[in-house]
Amino acid sequence: MGGVGAVPGAIVGGAGGAVLGTVWGSVSGFLSAATSETAGEAARNGAWSGTVAGTLGGVGAGVNAVRGIAAARQLSAAAETAAASRSALVPMSEAAYSTGTVRTVVGYEVGGTAGRVGDTYNMNIWGLYNTESSQGLSSLANALRSEAAASGASRISITGNAVINKGIQNLSPRAAARLGFEVEKVNPTTVILRGTAR
Repeated sequence: MGGVGAVPGAIVGGAGGAVLGTVWGSVSGFLSAATSETAGEAARNGAWSGTVAGTLGGVGAGVNAVRGIAAARQLSAAAETAAASRSALVPMSEAAYSTGTVRTVVGYEVGGTAGRVGDTYNMNIWGLYNTESSQGLSSLANALRSEAAASGASRISITGNAVINKGIQNLSPRAAARLGFEVEKVNPTTVILRGTAR
């Protein structure tokens, strides 16, 4: 990309500026010497003109080199930031906030994503909220299994992310089985329920 060629381009451009400044200094020095009245004046004018032009060419080279290095650093930093944002792992609960939806299922507000992969209907839930019309966890489990079956899936996997409800965090295998699921506790705030879709 542009960052790769910025530094070499600045060096070549700067060197070219120095060379052209030196050449211009020689030409202007020669012209100044040719129009001078005495040999001493010609020498002074030629040397001064050549020195100024060469110095300006060198300064231009330095400025171009610094600009090229600064541009390369900016491009490099931008590329690293872009690469990091594409490849950085983000906790599921954070990613779901920007991509999920909130919908009502048997009176519960459910926030997250859902979709079928192969024969499994996967739900990634980052929010589960009771409302006055919530019909109980058994009704919720049946509704989610029906949703999975309607998608053509034979299995369902529900991942609860950033779980703060102690009842769900401490869900026992026996209680999960009564709801028709097997439970896996990934960590203190992540629970996965797996079962068959009906």
